[in-house]
Amino acid sequence: MDLLQQCALEFNHLISYQYHIIIGRKRKILEFTLSFDRADFHHLAGLHKLRDNVRFQTGKRSDIMKAILDGQLTFSHVQQSAFYDEMKLRLLPLTQLEQFLDSNEIIFRYNTKANIFSAIHADYLLQNDFKGMPHVFPKGGNGLH
Repeated sequence: MDLLQQCALEFNHLISYQYHIIIGRKRKILEFTLSFDRADFHHLAGLHKLRDNVRFQTGKRSDIMKAILDGQLTFSHVQQSAFYDEMKLRLLPLTQLEQFLDSNEIIFRYNTKANIFSAIHADYLLQNDFKGMPHVFPKGGNGLH
């Protein structure tokens, strides 16, 4: 099994689950629910960054994930893109998304000044010990309710 298909399988496993998260700071509590949809995989895996691949750019997002699961779109297709380097760091963490979410080592923080150049509007930045790589959950984006 290639890396892209492994990512899709791990993400597909999470589709039937929701994570209800409660965080608190300074006597204030915030609750939100994290859910998963096949169409979200496209962005989480960074496939939108492969601007020179027409199928990844124009295909229906849920159909692309199905093609990956079926082995019709593979990691080698991703690697052929001139823009592969822009998305490659997203794949390995995606293979361990469930372990990340199930761990008790998630840190919730967000510093607007530290992310001033980011195009992502986020309420929180979630981070754990996975090679120090932050995982961003967009403000009002898919998956956060």
